[in-house]
Amino acid sequence: TRPAQTAAADDVETAPTTTQATPGPDASREQPQPAPTATPLPTLAPDSAVQLVGPPQGSLFREDSAVVFYWNWPSELPDAYQFLLIINGAESNLELPAGNEPNLGLGYRLTLPIGALPAGEYMWSVRVISEPGGEVLRESDARPLTIVSVSSG
Repeated sequence: TRPAQTAAADDVETAPTTTQATPGPDASREQPQPAPTATPLPTLAPDSAVQLVGPPQGSLFREDSAVVFYWNWPSELPDAYQFLLIINGAESNLELPAGNEPNLGLGYRLTLPIGALPAGEYMWSVRVISEPGGEVLRESDARPLTIVSVSSG
């Protein structure tokens, strides 16, 4: 007769064992998340400038007429930026957001409604600003503009 074979320990298959950690007292706390980093704004070309087109230097407008401002920008303005029309005078100052959508090609415009400014002398310019924060990145030269009163009667 043959002796009975016994299985060696290496020949026995065993199921893998897993251990589960039991949650400790801090398990309900959220793990700290890394601080969000600000997305850098696209850079503007160093030689990019706002070029005013119209109205020309020293234009006169009646206070009962609309004034249309035109300017050019050398490339498409990224979404993170917008134009801001600045009109400064002795009695009134305006800052009008002009967006970043071109009117035609790389030309932009903004219409100042009738009666928006009282009669007087003004200087106007256009700025490029960052949308969050309003940091001024570029500004055109300023041009004079006169609004004259309309005599009634």
